[in-house]
Amino acid sequence: MADTLNQKVVKWAVGKIGQSVGAGECWDLANSALLQAGAGSSADFGPMGDDADYVWGTPIPDLKDVIPGGILQYRDYDRKWRRSLSPSMCPSPVRSRRTGRK
Repeated sequence: MADTLNQKVVKWAVGKIGQSVGAGECWDLANSALLQAGAGSSADFGPMGDDADYVWGTPIPDLKDVIPGGILQYRDYDRKWRRSLSPSMCPSPVRSRRTGRK
């Protein structure tokens, strides 16, 4: 059976651990992973920029339903441990916190 889109995203992103992707921003990793998996870019779905709410796909209203390979967009998130140059972040979960399974 062929890998799902989410599985392709995870495999590609795991293969980039320890490497910088594109300009090194979180968007570069998420966007590149989606493109490598055969999905569209966030630029295909709506406006982009420092004050834009990027569209990555179908919104998931409850975090308990997020699965590995999904792209999470944080808006105006304040990270105390590292200075961010962007008002938004977009990590992709590799492991589900709920189950601990890949």
